[in-house]
Amino acid sequence: MFLVVQIVKYQIKDNVIPQLREHKDAAVGEWVMDIVLDATVDWPLIIENQSFSNTPNSVIFIRGEEESHWRPDFPSENEEDYVLLLFV
Repeated sequence: MFLVVQIVKYQIKDNVIPQLREHKDAAVGEWVMDIVLDATVDWPLIIENQSFSNTPNSVIFIRGEEESHWRPDFPSENEEDYVLLLFV
């Protein structure tokens, strides 16, 4: 067994808007923790058609290989806005 840790910062850069289309993860393990380290906007995570708010210090557990998940359109046009996530 191994532990995968990833930090991702979703932010508009060079006119590229972050997006996360509906998908299931490929071979990441039974559970994934989606931890919001910091954010200037709430960009909810939708799991199996149920929306979960992503505010700083919130944690969402997801079975990424089994549960379809995505995010709606990025909630800002401001290049200063971001969502900083830790995936474990």
